[in-house]
Amino acid sequence: MRVPWPNMVFDDCEYFVCRPSVNAQRTLLHPLRVGVSHYLPGYVRRTENYDRYLVVYVERGTLQLRQRGKRFTATDNQFLFIDNDEFFYTAGAETRSCFLLFDGPLASAYYQTVVSALTPVFSIPDSASSVRTIHRIYQMCKAEAPVSETTLHRWITGILTDFIIAASGPIPKRSVVTGIQRAIHYINNNLEKPMTIRELAEIAKMSEFHFIRSFSDYTGQTPHNYLVEMRLNLAQQLLLNSPETISRISEICGFARPQTMYVAFKRNYGMSPKEFRRDSLGRYEQRAQALAQP
Repeated sequence: MRVPWPNMVFDDCEYFVCRPSVNAQRTLLHPLRVGVSHYLPGYVRRTENYDRYLVVYVERGTLQLRQRGKRFTATDNQFLFIDNDEFFYTAGAETRSCFLLFDGPLASAYYQTVVSALTPVFSIPDSASSVRTIHRIYQMCKAEAPVSETTLHRWITGILTDFIIAASGPIPKRSVVTGIQRAIHYINNNLEKPMTIRELAEIAKMSEFHFIRSFSDYTGQTPHNYLVEMRLNLAQQLLLNSPETISRISEICGFARPQTMYVAFKRNYGMSPKEFRRDSLGRYEQRAQALAQP
């Protein structure tokens, strides 16, 4: 479809509307509109508030985005990733672009993950692959070629996966991943033992600084926080399923003394180990009694 619009090169702008099935709307990422655009300086695009997501690739030129009171500028070989919540953008120069409007159950989660790490305007190392996919969807719609909705879902997922990889930063080297996994394995199988960052770094074959940073990037937690979490998980299981005293459980889980476990429990669960055992066992007894009733 070609629509005349102020400050657009009419013969060089075209888009197609996609009509997803009810099942696709409920379960798949699906295109709603796809096209190519050629803007002249001064072009303005405004959108009202509705729940859809727009990917724009600036092949050449400048687009200035304003959304929620913030301003962003996209130039050559950059993407805009926009949720359609009362945004508008303008062309600051003659601009060629392609775009994909899409939606789906996971669209919001993809958007939040990417934009929280990259902002709505960003570049990715291999933009050619994502741009080819947008043009592929465009060409399929233009030719009215039959294509399954699961295939379209897979293509859109591929674009968003490229964005997620860019948002995640550099992929760690295999040796780094192997070292972190070796340290995690040691922690999980030796919770009763005292362990230091230096010892874990040696197991991972890294310096302490590199180990802490790499471990945090890989797991989302510091080594210390991960160790405490694993010890607390074990303590929970023992409190529920073992007759051991709280003092003995703290020893089995590798806490230096019962007070250390008490403080960690209180900080993470808002109750003491004793309160956790009493409340949890009380709930189990109530359920058992309810199930035993005719």
